[in-house]
Amino acid sequence: ERALTEEAQIAMKEGTNRILRYGTGSPYLDVRLPCGGGIDLHVDVNINRAELQRAIALGRARRRFSMTFDPAATRTSFRVDSETFETPDGHFTRRFDPKLRIVLAGRGWEIVAMSQLAQTADAELVVASQEPATLEFCRPYADRLIQLTVPRAVPDLPLDADTAVACLFHEHEWEGELLLKALRSQAFYVGALGSRQTQRARAEALTALGATQDEMARLKGPIGLFPSQDPRSLAVSALAEIIKVRTSGSGGTQ
Repeated sequence: ERALTEEAQIAMKEGTNRILRYGTGSPYLDVRLPCGGGIDLHVDVNINRAELQRAIALGRARRRFSMTFDPAATRTSFRVDSETFETPDGHFTRRFDPKLRIVLAGRGWEIVAMSQLAQTADAELVVASQEPATLEFCRPYADRLIQLTVPRAVPDLPLDADTAVACLFHEHEWEGELLLKALRSQAFYVGALGSRQTQRARAEALTALGATQDEMARLKGPIGLFPSQDPRSLAVSALAEIIKVRTSGSGGTQ
């Protein structure tokens, strides 16, 4: 770290970018890596402020973007692209995705357990509940709390393509309109608590509300990768399913 700091300071003074190699094949004989390998580090001291501001704006707007670096450039070496993610020859591209957002709706210890786990997964968390006690228990973990008032009143939920929705209601009259809104949104995952028998009854209720077959095909249920009998195992199962769907880029039924 000391050697890197010194080289970075020299690059800043000269105003030129550079590539530093440490470990195997490095001119710095006194710097050795524990693994016995080598690493190349690109020092960029000519950051394009306009491109950097654009990257920050895209990130805040929850839009995907990429940064492409040209290690051979001595001046401005990177550009921001929100349309294509191709890497030109001799360049390096890093893609930045919006933070995973999880919307939990319902009440009880299942919501609390999943809120705790979502925080450890570094997810943005929105909790909607008709029960004040549930909201209070989730307060330390949630980025936003929404008080549900009446069953058919659907709140303004933040539902984009990087959002997962998990309905954990025991009183199913609260979930119909909310689930329908989620299924018609860009949310990449929509799941609901309950047995297979409950899922069949839920499908009938959603169909009565106007849900199409394609919309119903997006609903995950019973929620989770594996059967669970307690709040904590349900939280693990549901979060694992959410992450699996997000990383595989596929939705639909199990």
